[in-house]
Amino acid sequence: MYYNISINKKPSDSSVIVTSTSSIKFKDKPLTKVLVKDEIKQLHKIAELQSFEAKEKTYLQATINSKAIFVLGNDENIKDFASNIKTVLSLVNKTYNNQSVNIVFDNLEKNKLHQIIIAWHQAHYDVHDRHLLKKEQKVKNPPHLNIVAENASDLQEQLSISIACVAGMDLAKDIANLPANIATPTFLAETAQTIAKNNSDIIVKILEKKQIESLGMNSFLAVAKGSTEIPKLITLEYKPKKNKDQPIVLVGKGITFDSGGISLKPGESMDEMKYDMCGATTVLGIFNALAILKPNIHVVGVIASCENMPAGNAVKPGDVVKTMNGLTVEILNTDAEGRLILCDALTYCQKITKPKAIIDIATLTGACIIALGHHHSGLFSNNEQLSADLEQAGKAALDTVWRMPIDCEYQEQLKTNFADLANIGGRPAGSITAACFLHNFIENDTPWAHLDIAGTAWISGKNKGASARPIGLLLEFLLNQNSK
Repeated sequence: MYYNISINKKPSDSSVIVTSTSSIKFKDKPLTKVLVKDEIKQLHKIAELQSFEAKEKTYLQATINSKAIFVLGNDENIKDFASNIKTVLSLVNKTYNNQSVNIVFDNLEKNKLHQIIIAWHQAHYDVHDRHLLKKEQKVKNPPHLNIVAENASDLQEQLSISIACVAGMDLAKDIANLPANIATPTFLAETAQTIAKNNSDIIVKILEKKQIESLGMNSFLAVAKGSTEIPKLITLEYKPKKNKDQPIVLVGKGITFDSGGISLKPGESMDEMKYDMCGATTVLGIFNALAILKPNIHVVGVIASCENMPAGNAVKPGDVVKTMNGLTVEILNTDAEGRLILCDALTYCQKITKPKAIIDIATLTGACIIALGHHHSGLFSNNEQLSADLEQAGKAALDTVWRMPIDCEYQEQLKTNFADLANIGGRPAGSITAACFLHNFIENDTPWAHLDIAGTAWISGKNKGASARPIGLLLEFLLNQNSK
């Protein structure tokens, strides 16, 4: 999708002048709900002046020369602002769908500009239009959005960042929303190659099954055994030529469909298990944004991708496998498969590079939804600075995380008589024991964070679809690292 968005200092219609965050003037007269007749003639249509309950949440909508103009209050609270801008732009999309739209402020903060772009994306992303498979359908581009602010010159860089962010979100949503018979591990690999095409700063490497076997990634391959789809280990590296830093590594869980394997899931809502690859689509979305922005930062992405299916040759509860780093794992539940592919991917990324930090992203546990619902992604980490940076980035992007413990006491639940580790630790603290399992595969105290996005990666129900979280959080984090 192409987003035609600009930011300018002067309104398109010079008769509209912003004088404060909550009021405007028309030809030097205060513009209120009651307008004199000659002013009504010039303002072709006044839809209405609406006021929200809180102070400085008023906005005026009008149409001047076939252009929709909205003048909004600049709410101090970023969450209130984001909520209100989403409401306003949803209304804009329904009422002024084919018109150029101007949104007018006096001054605008960078994080609020970002929320406008995110809301514009959400208002115009239509799952039905983009995934109607019975016929070829061209995706409609949103109308032109012009943001007017006195400090427009200070916001151009942020505008570029936000547009790149929604380009990454578009890609991630498009892939995750596809049915699993189309969005296969091979499809993810081809998408990575497409991102790298014509971009000399991005290198993609795809490892096939025999190469994965030769590396000793038996835990990853155990998950893939029951499926006819070929597993893929996908590596993307973004490295500007002048950058000599060690990379930040993003590791994405890419289960393109999760039936649970022999530990079969209930049939209800199983179709949503196509979203079990949202960690992988997050990595692809981030690299799409990096390809657009071209920041001076070294980033590696690793995606372990396969299906988890039941079959006569599928891995069984009680089977023991040897991981790439030598630890053995007793697989007590084949539906706890994400950690089995991630543990080998974590070992692999540490083998091929010396990471400055590792962040894995996975729709890992239903237990995280029980703990945090659908508001925060779960954050688990062995490093205080990395945790603080991710929490700060999440707050700035309104893509928040909540830190959870990984105390050594929880490792007791992963003990088994038949291997070094069990792949589950029972019902208590399920999201924590999953993170603790992964922690066993982090070497030399490398700064590491695990993001459990099971509750935030997609929305169920009538408006079912991928959310593209935590792309906003991770892009903010990476760009903050670039500025340090």
